[in-house]
Amino acid sequence: MIALVVLFLRMSKSVQQLEETGQSQVSQPIGRPAVFNQATDSALTDIQASLAALLTRVETLEQPLTSKTTPNSAGSAQKTDSALRKQVLYLGSASTTNRDWTETGLELVIDTNDYPANTSVVYEAGLSIVNGEAWSRLKNKTTGAIINVSEVSHNGSTPTWKGSGSFKLHPGQNSYQVELRSTSGEVANLSGARVILSW
Repeated sequence: MIALVVLFLRMSKSVQQLEETGQSQVSQPIGRPAVFNQATDSALTDIQASLAALLTRVETLEQPLTSKTTPNSAGSAQKTDSALRKQVLYLGSASTTNRDWTETGLELVIDTNDYPANTSVVYEAGLSIVNGEAWSRLKNKTTGAIINVSEVSHNGSTPTWKGSGSFKLHPGQNSYQVELRSTSGEVANLSGARVILSW
């Protein structure tokens, strides 16, 4: 914005100088070439057009942002946050035949100080198993706390993405680890995992 103001002041000064030049040339003898006056007029017109465009741009940038509206199921408009953001953090794959929760070695570090206070999280896992159920969840490795709401399961042989309910991160910097288990002792496959943060 400061750069635009400085540019505006410089262009205004140029216009003033050209106008003074034009006035001084009017007082010159009639023998001065008319081409010079036409060139000055053309330059003035160009600068004035540039100034007008610049002022329009500044006014547009100064207008406050407005939130978007989307129709709901009843047809009336409801406000949505135009600044809604999302970040997806991907983890790798793993497998286990253990019936108890097993650490997979897949983990990531998240610091709540890097995100707004209203950030919500969803855990998603791509699971498959031949017999029984494949389960996955997140554990706060830093504190040892289990994030029960993040538990997801699947009982089919086709890899399928399953998503948890929304939850909040534990305050501060913590390491979150993916855990996996098989209810039947068959191979529970985790083809992929991701943490989705929204604010």
